[in-house]
Amino acid sequence: MAHQILFRALEPSDAELLYSIENDTEAWESSETAAPYSLHLLRRYATHYDADPFSSGQLRLVATSAHDPATPLGLLDFYEISLRHSHAWVGIYVRPEFRGRGIASAILQSAARYARMNLRLSNLGARILSHNATSLHLFTRQGYTLRGTLPSWHFAAGSQHDLLLLTLPLSPADDP
Repeated sequence: MAHQILFRALEPSDAELLYSIENDTEAWESSETAAPYSLHLLRRYATHYDADPFSSGQLRLVATSAHDPATPLGLLDFYEISLRHSHAWVGIYVRPEFRGRGIASAILQSAARYARMNLRLSNLGARILSHNATSLHLFTRQGYTLRGTLPSWHFAAGSQHDLLLLTLPLSPADDP
């Protein structure tokens, strides 16, 4: 089943969504998170979020379905956005209750279109832990190519792990 993904801006009312995502300890191993976030802090973040990706270097969007735009499926993050070099890193989070339905693939496909058409980027990159076979399979299925490995770069699950670097060139042919 093909999912049509919509992205919307982060709203102050999304603080509870952020709270559940940022405090999902299973996702911490793939991030830099080491301690829980308070709801107060996330309310302040959502209220004062700078959505200008070129001044802040990041863009966080809420992913929803065209069939149900009121229900957040997860988040899309573009980070370390470089206007000068026309690239960014991408990360996604799909809420647990929506996993296993092809939504992550649909978010990545929509992210590539968004990056090319709205941000005018030429390349996206992804950083994936070497033992995360699910993410590696997801990104490579979407056309990302393994470009390198940073040995013992990331501490997770009690030990150091290699960090894989993948890229996806965005060409004008990707535009619908």
